[in-house]
Amino acid sequence: MQISLKAGSRRIKEQDAWAKELFPTVHERLKQAAETLPPDSPAQPFVDALTELVQAQADATGFVVLHR
Repeated sequence: MQISLKAGSRRIKEQDAWAKELFPTVHERLKQAAETLPPDSPAQPFVDALTELVQAQADATGFVVLHR
């Protein structure tokens, strides 16, 4: 049981490190893609909501927590 707990803890730390490294790049790509979308696109409300959500996450912690 202790081995499983340690392995789980290690995986979570690895996932956090991966997310911290990757998030800024993905966040920038999302912003660039959102800027290329025509303003009258039917997807615009979804893109706005997604961009707002990701920006809030960036402001709060700077990365997406994957395991929670």
